[in-house]
Amino acid sequence: MRRGVVAIMLTVMLMLSGCLGSGSDEIELFGFEYRDPPEAPGFNLTNQHGEPVSLPDFEGKVVVVAFVYTHCPDVCPVISSNLAWVDANLGDYSEEVILLSVTIDPARDTVSLLANWTETRGYDWDHLTGNHTELELMWEAWHVGVDDEHIENNTSSEEAGNESEDGPHDYTLGHSIVTFILDKDTRKRVAYSGTDWNIEEFLHDIQALADE
Repeated sequence: MRRGVVAIMLTVMLMLSGCLGSGSDEIELFGFEYRDPPEAPGFNLTNQHGEPVSLPDFEGKVVVVAFVYTHCPDVCPVISSNLAWVDANLGDYSEEVILLSVTIDPARDTVSLLANWTETRGYDWDHLTGNHTELELMWEAWHVGVDDEHIENNTSSEEAGNESEDGPHDYTLGHSIVTFILDKDTRKRVAYSGTDWNIEEFLHDIQALADE
């Protein structure tokens, strides 16, 4: 395992141990609850339709935020599949819940690529992208570790007009695997780490926060 990935995993473990706890006794939640739910950092990104998206747009709704990328060979497809199941099973909660997938690979996950990728898979929730600087600021603010050396190198090559004749570089990215659920006040209330969480419990937490 690469040292960068190990460092990311340690960062996430420390973040979870330091910020998360048993949470409120008022409702039962299955995920890791924040002891003192912090307000989620804002962002201004672009969805797969080329439309601007910012966090204040969703005040008053429960918001799920996942960090993925389309070329991911393993964990991201699981997260996206879980979100697709949740999206299909929201029922009466569909108007109260927003799903967001934020890329960690802006060099390849352009608006046009995300548009084709989501249409092919039937994913109708917002998939967000932006320039490297915008996204890096968001990753840092949300404490999401990304081993982005390949992104920087690829972006620099494209800006200089030095892209390989074979097309975009083929690479994978190490990143922390955390999916957040925000309450109606856009506070971080629950986090799910990894990919082996129970999707029915995840859906329960979304519904419980929507009922508050």
